[in-house]
Formats: sequence, C-alpha cells, structure tokens
Amino acid sequence: MDKCKLCLKESVLQESHILPNSIAKRIKNNGQTIVITNNRHPKAENSNFNYVEPMLCWDCEQILCKYEKYGTNVTINNNLIKRKGDDLVVFKVDFKKYYLYLISILWRAGLTNHREFSTVRLGLPFLELMRNCLLENKLTWQKIHLEDLISISIIKIKNEYPHLTDESIRKIIITPRLDDDNSQTRYYYMMYDGFVFAYYYTGHSSLIQNRTKPKFRLRRSTRNKFPAKGIKSIPIINNKLYDAQLAAQPKKT
Repeated sequence: MDKCKLCLKESVLQESHILPNSIAKRIKNNGQTIVITNNRHPKAENSNFNYVEPMLCWDCEQILCKYEKYGTNVTINNNLIKRKGDDLVVFKVDFKKYYLYLISILWRAGLTNHREFSTVRLGLPFLELMRNCLLENKLTWQKIHLEDLISISIIKIKNEYPHLTDESIRKIIITPRLDDDNSQTRYYYMMYDGFVFAYYYTGHSSLIQNRTKPKFRLRRSTRNKFPAKGIKSIPIINNKLYDAQLAAQPKKT
C-alpha cells in the first residue's frame, strides 16, 4: 500500500503511464521509434520507451483515462484538426477537456522518477495546483486560474524530406526540455505524435500581468490556430535526429 499521487489516499498503486498508453502503442506499431532524452545522443530504438511508474490508484487511473480518451484522439482525427493554408492548422477542440489532458501529461512528468523526465521541476505549488484541477475536473483552484499560470502552445511538424514518411515523423519522441523565454517565464517542450507541445509557465501568480504569453496558445475557444513548421526549421529535430531517423527507416527489399 502506498499513497496515490492524485487523491492522496492509501491504496494499491497501478503502473501509470507518463505518456498516455494509447499514444505509445500507436507510435511503436510497425517499425522503430526514435527517442531523444535530455542531451543524450540520438538513437533509433525499437525497445520499450513506454515509461510507467506506480503512481495512481485504480479510481484515479480512470479519472486520467477520461482525459486521455478525449485528448489522444485529437491529433489523429481529421474532423478535429484542419489545415489552413500551408503554415497553419486549426484545432476544433473542447478547451477544458484538451487543456486538462495536456496538463495531465506535464503533471505526471513532474512527478516521475524516470531520468528521461528529470528536467521537469515545477515545484510543489504548481504540482498541487495541477493535482487539484485534475482531481476536481476544474480549471480553477483557490481562485487561481490554471491557464493564467500555464499557457500551452502547439506546433505541427511538416515533413520536408522525400525519404521520410508522415508516419515516421509521428514516431519521433522528444522527452521534456527546458528553455528560458525571459526572466519571468520559462517553457518546457516535448514532441510526440508529430506535434511539439510547449508549456509556458511563470513562478508566481503576481507575475501574471507581466509575463510573456505565446502568440499561438490554446485558448478558451472551440477553434484554435497553431503554426505548422517544416522539420528543417526545428533545429533539435533537423540537426540531431536526421541521421537517426534515416537509420530507422525500413530496409527496402
């Protein structure tokens, strides 16, 4: 028996997935996967990158599964994501459901002991805010609006190499990295399923009015616009993953 990280009750803990299991399964199907973690050298691997850890009780697993059931469908549903020209995509999503789904991934990344997520250090106040919002299915806790402190931006990665397929782009995993935006705002970004997800956050609610917010961020709207960028314009992918991705391609017969 141990304490569940979400409800804080003593219980038998389940093997909780840091990255949703349904995404991990579809990424791993039919071929090799590239996983880039922190500053390690890129490598093409066909091993189990499906990071799990005893974290949640059974009931709380079901709570996160409800978020995941909605959120993991978004990036593969052509009715929810539409191209707008060559440089934009439009997400038609339920803001609350999708935002809390993405927050649930950052929250788990901030709790796990897996070294691949060791860069995520949000501090107890942030983790507690996210925990309560996820547990209660709310965007506000103790009069603090979660999205005022954490903005989420999304970039669609476009394939620009003739030898790669869109499916191979979806198989690239980048575990969280930390970048400074300015002295008051930092952001973590990670990549999976063909998209880069960036979490911009500030250290205290008093900085809300002064902090930098990304232009393209998930807003309280049923239609959100996000940029689509070529893989060559993302240095971490183009410069560090090119050789590994090429090596991971199935051999032609």
